Amino acid sequence: LVTAHAIGFELGVALCGMGSYDQYERCFHSTPVFGALAATCAVGRLRRFAPDTLALALRHVARSFSGLG
Repeated sequence: LVTAHAIGFELGVALCGMGSYDQYERCFHSTPVFGALAATCAVGRLRRFAPDTLALALRHVARSFSGLG
């Protein structure tokens, strides 16, 4: 559980820091977007997803928050 939490937290922080602009200055709160990906990875760790299953889960989450799904 602790490892899954650490994975989700570290991934979320890394994703939020990747932008070339300050997201908060532009009134964009990135937690709903990047948090969904980070949480999916944390759950994948808890559930011991195979790499292809995790990739599929991430694809569905990414499509969902992007408005494509």
